[in-house]
Amino acid sequence: MAASYKDPLMAALKVVWRRIIRQPLKMVGLLTISIGCLHVCLRYSEWGRKHSALGRGIHGLTGAVGSSKIPSDAELESGQQLPAYRECSNSNRSSLKPRCIARNLSIRGNASNKESVQGEEFGDTSTKSKHYAPFPWPRREKLMPNYLLNLNGAEEVKSTSLNNDVLIFLHHNKAAGTTAKECLRQVVKATDRELGHVLSSEGRLGLLSNLRKLHRRGKRRPDTYFGGYAFGACDELQQPCSYFTVLRDPYTRTLSSHSYCKKARTDQLCTALHAEKTTLREWALHQGSFFFRQLVFHPEFCSDKTKWIPFVDLKGEPHEFEGSKSLEDATCWFRQKLIMSLTLNRTEHDALLQYCLDNLEHWFKVIMLVDEFDLSLAMMELAYKLPFHELCSGSHVNIGSYEKHGNSTNIKLKSNITSPNSSLLNDSIANQIRDLKADPTVQDVLRADMMIYQKGLEIFEKQKDIFLKINHGEKVNADYF
Repeated sequence: MAASYKDPLMAALKVVWRRIIRQPLKMVGLLTISIGCLHVCLRYSEWGRKHSALGRGIHGLTGAVGSSKIPSDAELESGQQLPAYRECSNSNRSSLKPRCIARNLSIRGNASNKESVQGEEFGDTSTKSKHYAPFPWPRREKLMPNYLLNLNGAEEVKSTSLNNDVLIFLHHNKAAGTTAKECLRQVVKATDRELGHVLSSEGRLGLLSNLRKLHRRGKRRPDTYFGGYAFGACDELQQPCSYFTVLRDPYTRTLSSHSYCKKARTDQLCTALHAEKTTLREWALHQGSFFFRQLVFHPEFCSDKTKWIPFVDLKGEPHEFEGSKSLEDATCWFRQKLIMSLTLNRTEHDALLQYCLDNLEHWFKVIMLVDEFDLSLAMMELAYKLPFHELCSGSHVNIGSYEKHGNSTNIKLKSNITSPNSSLLNDSIANQIRDLKADPTVQDVLRADMMIYQKGLEIFEKQKDIFLKINHGEKVNADYF
């Protein structure tokens, strides 16, 4: 009797569950999923329209307004002061953010010239594939600005004590880098600092994983780094951080690089092309504006999984890799050069350059010069309260001269020799540099580095003036700036 009573009840409950409860729940679930998918599609469509309007590689940079003009090569040669790039209508923006795209630029070179492929030509967007990722805009935010250019007075200089903030040397190849690195090692050894691994392409990719390993092993976290792929590392570290670098004239640096790579074939600087089989002009077109690329570097350029590799065409780009002919075997800086050519048109490229010029004094705590190395060391000692000048003053400045003594890493400067042979050598060097400067295509590929160097000279002179005032006991007035 009880069983016959329960059976119809259970059957009725099942009917209620299936028809009255479960079916509406299904409908509500399907409706929720549909609304969610529609919302995602609408947001993606809105994002696509926004970034299409901004252009490839800009990453949120507002559209072009104004008519800033990049100085001509003649202006650069004459040493005229660079414009402040404040002609754009959005000039009230923070100097740490991109201001505007420079329009109506005076660009040399013929786009139809085959040599422009070697010379970092940035082509029309209509000829490019639409399926690769845009260029990652370099957000450099977690860093300390130029020390000397941001002093409020001499009292601040005296009161600043030794700090253990992270110090990073951006090694600009063939610009006294070996000397600066050796000096940095001496300073680390003489003070309570910890030198980290070299920020080469591999070292930069493994920066955070190496820090995690040190943490697991209970070892001290490094506070000093150097390397050619170091710029941007401050944004990955969770502590106060600053950069310094050494600048050199781009034409003499190119000549030094060519001479060096004839003998140092395995150096990452030299592996993409055989320098001994290449003329100086071809080498200049091959390396281009090397320091500019260092400033806009992103670690993904070095990764074997980088999303741009399938879209990069090596045809027409001179290269001789030691391994296979694929881009995976290329050194990281060469990959970056090709990726920038792929993802940036000329206007975007020059907007990126302008961004670097606007922020150069905010990005480096001290800018050093090869030609003023001892004075640069004194500025470093003042800025960091570390014995740079005390330990390294009078150091042999290794900038890659053109006569070698012993092995290829022991490079001696020959400026104090007056023999007939050295005189002929100096004449030959001067002639080669003069030929480079007279070549319009070479001018174009070195244009970015030349503008950055000129801006660096301007900043260095300001540093020098303030430093000398401090040395003479004069108060540094904020009105000076």
